[in-house]
Amino acid sequence: MDPPAGRGRGGFYFDSHLKRLRDIKAFQDQGLKLAVIGEMLKIGKTPPPPREREIWVRHHPAPGFEIHVARDLEQKKRRQVEAILRMARNLLGPKGDTHE
Repeated sequence: MDPPAGRGRGGFYFDSHLKRLRDIKAFQDQGLKLAVIGEMLKIGKTPPPPREREIWVRHHPAPGFEIHVARDLEQKKRRQVEAILRMARNLLGPKGDTHE
C-alpha cells in the first residue's frame, strides 16, 4: 500500500487507500493469507463483489435443540415453519418446556 500523503502528524490518506483496505478485507473474507493477497493485488486482481448476507432466525423448541431458518423463508412459509416447530416441541420435550 502506498504511504500516506504528507509527513508525520500531517499525513493523510486518500480514497484509494480506503479502497485498497476494502479489497484486502474482501480477499481475507475468502480465506486468503496476506502474502497471497499481496501477490494478487500486484498483478491487478480485484476481489469479487461481496455476497449479500443472509439473515437467519434461531428457534429453540427444546433444551439442547436448535433450528435455524432463513428469515426470508420464515416469512414466506410462516405456517409451515410454525408446524415444524410444534412437531419438534412435541417430539423433543415435555409440554411447556420450550426456549424461544
